[in-house]
Amino acid sequence: MGRRADSVATVTGLAREVRQRQLGSTHGGDYPPRSGRPPYPHSRDDARVLPTVAASNACDHRRVGLSILVVDDDADFLALATRVLETMDVEVVATAEDAASALAAASAVEPQAALVDVGLPDRDGIELGKQLAALPWHPRVILTSTDNDVEIQSSAVPLPFLPKEDLATGPLRKLLGVG
Repeated sequence: MGRRADSVATVTGLAREVRQRQLGSTHGGDYPPRSGRPPYPHSRDDARVLPTVAASNACDHRRVGLSILVVDDDADFLALATRVLETMDVEVVATAEDAASALAAASAVEPQAALVDVGLPDRDGIELGKQLAALPWHPRVILTSTDNDVEIQSSAVPLPFLPKEDLATGPLRKLLGVG
């Protein structure tokens, strides 16, 4: 006998033993039942249990979207930004309302990008953006604000700026590098 035949015989023997134990407890220890009939109408002593191989449907050919952290102290803007980003097939993996929670979220989920409001309650958003951009996985950081005149120029870490009013238009797609 080959290995396959041995394993089939072993599985068949185990299945038979399990079936006998189950039926024995069901029939008060009387297996086979005293009627002389098999316990199941279609059971056969030579029945084989073989593993089945399911068709692999695990491959999903759709493009994997970009993951992003959105940081803003305005809950309404967080909700709007999340909806806009999701229409671009960008996955919002975390949101934060201040710099401290943004850093914690970034460390936990390691997003590929971050959209950061310049005016945060606990810290300057520009400095937070620079710190996020310097993380080991180097996420893309885009700064945003309702104030279009924000001074963002920095020679150390140049970060792109997008006014909040332009969030739903083409520049965000280009800045994130999505279709």
